[in-house]
Amino acid sequence: PKYIVCTKGSPEMIASLLSKTDSAKPKWYDATYQKLAREGMRVIALAYRPITSLDNGRPLGSDCEEQFQKAPRSWAEDDLKFAGFVAFRCLMRKDSKDVIRLLLKSDHHVAIITGDNVLTALHVACDVGLCRENREKVLQLHLVEKEPYLQWVNSATEAAVCDFDVKEVDNLAKDHDLCITGKALDRTFALHGDDVGGILHHFKVFARMAPENKEKVLSALNNLNMTTLMCGDGANDVGALRQAHVGVALLSGFGSLNTDKDGKGTSKTAAIEEAKDGDKGESDGKQLGFFEKLQKQMKEAEAKTKVLQEERKKNKEEMKKRKAKHAKEAQERKVKMMKDVEEETRRLQAAGESFASIKAMKNVVKKYQQDNKQKVADAGGSFAFSAAALAAREDGLEDGELPMLKLGDASIAAPFTSKFPSIRSVYDIIRQGRCTLVTSVQNNQIMVLTSLISSYSLSVLYLDGIKFSDYQMTATGILLTASHLAVSHVSPLKEISGVRPLTSMFSPALFLSLFGQFAIHLSCMIFAVGEAKKFMDPDFKQDMDGKFSANLINTTVFFIETMQQVSVLMVNYKGRPFQPGLDENKPLLHSLGMSCIGLFVLAYEVIPQVNSLLELVSFPSDAFRWKMITILFFDIVGALLWDRFMHLIFARRLFIESQSQVDLPTFMRGCFKVLASTFAVYLLVNDTGIMGLGVIFFLYRNGFF
Repeated sequence: PKYIVCTKGSPEMIASLLSKTDSAKPKWYDATYQKLAREGMRVIALAYRPITSLDNGRPLGSDCEEQFQKAPRSWAEDDLKFAGFVAFRCLMRKDSKDVIRLLLKSDHHVAIITGDNVLTALHVACDVGLCRENREKVLQLHLVEKEPYLQWVNSATEAAVCDFDVKEVDNLAKDHDLCITGKALDRTFALHGDDVGGILHHFKVFARMAPENKEKVLSALNNLNMTTLMCGDGANDVGALRQAHVGVALLSGFGSLNTDKDGKGTSKTAAIEEAKDGDKGESDGKQLGFFEKLQKQMKEAEAKTKVLQEERKKNKEEMKKRKAKHAKEAQERKVKMMKDVEEETRRLQAAGESFASIKAMKNVVKKYQQDNKQKVADAGGSFAFSAAALAAREDGLEDGELPMLKLGDASIAAPFTSKFPSIRSVYDIIRQGRCTLVTSVQNNQIMVLTSLISSYSLSVLYLDGIKFSDYQMTATGILLTASHLAVSHVSPLKEISGVRPLTSMFSPALFLSLFGQFAIHLSCMIFAVGEAKKFMDPDFKQDMDGKFSANLINTTVFFIETMQQVSVLMVNYKGRPFQPGLDENKPLLHSLGMSCIGLFVLAYEVIPQVNSLLELVSFPSDAFRWKMITILFFDIVGALLWDRFMHLIFARRLFIESQSQVDLPTFMRGCFKVLASTFAVYLLVNDTGIMGLGVIFFLYRNGFF
């Protein structure tokens, strides 16, 4: 025959289009594609049929090709003959399993939503640790012809387990992993309506999903007040990417980059975790003694060191090869460019051009620049080209060829596009997003409290006809600038906690904490000023526009306000589990610690020259000094306890998680760091020379700074 219809599609769809004769569909058809799908293969069925007549029954004529264009698709794809299967395997990215494990560990719901065959999707879900490897614990929702029209089926044996009931899904999900197909999803919504949306978060695999199915799933999850994130790489993911609160586009065209090509590679994180798990299994059920604990720690350290050494050795060898290759390529380009310049020079000289060598160099350089621009354009633009270069460099390509990437519809629909063939950007978005949220909320809290404290302090001084000196304002500003910068420019932790951060300053824990802290600060300020007035001359009055005159009220307010600003930063810095703890944030720890120690130095006039420079008066008695120190102590401890108490009442999980990551050794280590930094400043101020610099260097090398 001259004309043949050739078509491809899913095995299920092609089976429905085959000829109704017994020989059209082989007996091994279903078993074969299901076996391939269970092994994780993507299976496409091929079919064909010769065209002997037009759709209206007329014989083929000279205008048949024009008639083919008008014929319906249902006529073309009917009475087909089976041609075979095409099966191919998509290698899993190396770090996918680690990323999903960390997301599950941090109490996130993770699901696969795909257009692939359900058996292929289940195989991938088991490989990445999303579903149990025991397939008998995985249930699939099947369509049946009779009521109730939906039935749970064991994915391993395909035996019916029970009928579908919306109310029983919660109980089933406790002991099984649930899977659903696009057709079953449509039927479920048709029978049970919006009630289905409340159970979709229990499903871990959504297979054979059309684009509208994906969008429907994301919309239903959003209606449950869940925050959704979707990864997709094609046009069929656009609707779901737009429905998700966070969309991440994955570029296509990376091929086998960042995959375990030999099937036996293990990531560094996984290797270390396996070593830990092995040791944990050995120690389960018995209390380890001192030497056993020491041996266990040494074994863990040895495993970590071994993995790191292998990674370092591999990276070093790859870097050496890459440098040699790049040097060779650069030399070849240079030689080729010089030859091109010589040829261009001869051409221009033959044409009678003046300054031929200069013009030749200019023409050749311009040609090379245009070639580079065309190379970037062919690779999909600057973004795709840089992504391809990054992926090739990290994967250590030896042939120097970059993958051809394309910015498709997914990149247009999603606010984020991953430059690397990996889903680890999902983990980074969550880490950095949480850290940014916590930083914004705590900065608002700190700004509100410091503004209230400063406004009241200035009003107290103004009403009593007293003001701050220029040196006092400058010293306070310089001292706390580092603290504010350290709070604002903090990096997220590498691990994600299973507890969500508070999203608004008006949440009860934060809102009540803020007003409680201000009440404590205000009470301490009023009491301290009242005590200072007892020692002041009732007729004392200072010209607000004249020269500054030191007095006890000014000194008291300076001490109290400075310590309260330190207290605000110390109490409201959230730290773990979303940011480095106070002992890990070295700039913040040292600036706050030195501020506290500096105030004690000023209170006891250890360095009288500094007190004179800041124009502070001496306290009238030791009893008054102790009273001020007691007020400062009560201010910090009271604000800290009140804040933690509010979190205990209104954000219990967050409070428990944050306190579980703080222990006595950590606290003592932070105190030693503060004392070391203060001692270093003392050595610098007192000009101790080479000996002092040696001590400072020793403290620095031993991690005290």
